[in-house]
Amino acid sequence: MAARRRWDLDSFGQEVRQRLADNVRSFRQRRGWTQQLTAQALDMSLQHYQSIEGARVNIPFDTLIRVASAFEVDPAAVLQRNAVAPEPAALTLLEQQVLNVMRSLSLMDKRRIYDYARKLERKPPGK
Repeated sequence: MAARRRWDLDSFGQEVRQRLADNVRSFRQRRGWTQQLTAQALDMSLQHYQSIEGARVNIPFDTLIRVASAFEVDPAAVLQRNAVAPEPAALTLLEQQVLNVMRSLSLMDKRRIYDYARKLERKPPGK
């Protein structure tokens, strides 16, 4: 009878959290995003995002999917060893102009725009 491999779940869990943290940080930096902007894009607090990037928390599957979606990568890529973030898609002229305006706004104004956009997302069509 073959011996079963026993996992040291504590060290394995920490290894996976660290891999996820390294990949998320790499994806964020490749896009030139701040931690604050990334936290807002993921609809979570800055502190929670920093805990993910610091490999201090386990994240639910739904959060893994949101992270992958935000960075436009396959969910498996978030957990891969030495994952490479894809080049962000080229921006249109309008997107570049919007980005330049957004960069010039205060954090409070950015938050207001983000909150308004979230409300629009939740609004049923035709209302």
